[in-house]
Amino acid sequence: MTTGASRRFTPATPADPDPYSRAEMDEKLNDINTIQYDSINDFKCKLDSVYHPLNDKIIHLTQTMENLADDVTTLMKHKQQGVSAWKHRNLQLPISFHTKHRPMGEGYHRPMQLTLHRSTSTKDFIS
Repeated sequence: MTTGASRRFTPATPADPDPYSRAEMDEKLNDINTIQYDSINDFKCKLDSVYHPLNDKIIHLTQTMENLADDVTTLMKHKQQGVSAWKHRNLQLPISFHTKHRPMGEGYHRPMQLTLHRSTSTKDFIS
């Protein structure tokens, strides 16, 4: 028992064997019941916070699996249409890299320059 709690309680004396009135006892029991009720509610909330997020995660996982199954079905349909349908849709011009080295004199080397040249034909890209 803490010192603050021990000061609140009046000890029984031989002259007064019942130091608490009926109202004081009811108030103290009400406080104890309130604390116990709050503890039970806190415990239930902790259990809910443990179990309900798991259910939410399972629902999300199930939805994700269904979406992935739909994606696989869509990809299989596109594969059946053929690869040529995808090549024309994703047509891009290729980029080829060429380097040039220009020495600037004896003892000094200029770094290689990087130049980009776009290919004019797409026959190398689509095979």
